Amino acid sequence: MTRCSKKKVQQERQHQRTENYVNGKRVCRETFKFLHCISQNKLTALLKHYKEHGLTPRVKTSGGRQKSDKRLLTHDDICRVVSFIVNFAELHGLVLPGRVPGYKRFDIKLLPSHYTKATVFRAYEQAVRSGEHRVVNIVTFRRLWKTLVPYIVRTKPMTDLCWECQKNNSTIYKSANLTEAEKSERCRKQEDHLMKVILERSLYQDMVQKAKDTVKDHGIHELGPCDPCSREITMHYSFDFAQQVHFPSNPLQPGPMYFLTPRKCGLFGINCEAIPRQVNYLIDESVCITKGPNAVVSFLDNFFTQYGMVPTMESSQCIP
Repeated sequence: MTRCSKKKVQQERQHQRTENYVNGKRVCRETFKFLHCISQNKLTALLKHYKEHGLTPRVKTSGGRQKSDKRLLTHDDICRVVSFIVNFAELHGLVLPGRVPGYKRFDIKLLPSHYTKATVFRAYEQAVRSGEHRVVNIVTFRRLWKTLVPYIVRTKPMTDLCWECQKNNSTIYKSANLTEAEKSERCRKQEDHLMKVILERSLYQDMVQKAKDTVKDHGIHELGPCDPCSREITMHYSFDFAQQVHFPSNPLQPGPMYFLTPRKCGLFGINCEAIPRQVNYLIDESVCITKGPNAVVSFLDNFFTQYGMVPTMESSQCIP
């Protein structure tokens, strides 16, 4: 808005006077720029464009030439992307009551961990092209997702946690009303545990590196049947039971699932760290009796018999 001075005798001004209003209240220029998060150059460019072209959208220029309007996103294109992401989350998302651990927002919607943004983009691309509409690229798709629907996120993959760390962290969280000596003692206990973890991890990494060097020296590249004690080498293996898998499996556990007894399937994995290759054993509940040493030794015996190390033709001579 512009206005003239209150003086009776007016002088021709070089620049017109501009007043800034927010919600009907007059504010200074600095406050106006702060509330709209724009710089002085941006504000000056907007005023210049309004004086020359009126209320029309600005078009970026390159080298004095106006870019083609086909490269600009329309409101329909943006709404189409947002609608697809929201509908995809309504169909596949996990809406949990209350606050979700690891996220600050309460209205968060979690997509299963196997649905990445690239997976959702490919589904969007297929759906939009079938309707003969414009398809945005994956960079714009990610930017619109992050800006307009940040409450739709992908579930972070979980892993097993150290029981000692959990207990120590729990005691530290509950030490608000304790004395400084007790707080220091709990923190010291956690620090000692972390120092032991660092030593164990360094030892583990050294053993894995030695196993990799041994594999490289002997020309071993795959797992396969091998005679027992055929080489004088040292190798590193990791094995453990995973959580049981239920059939049918549904992370939301609907109401009728409560009255059913899903079939259980055990999972035992053995990983050769040096190659690396892993073999998983699926154990049906009809043959799984226990997870004790007898079962573990049986799986290891079958693994070393059927999936030993197969050398190349240039490997060293085997020891009888």
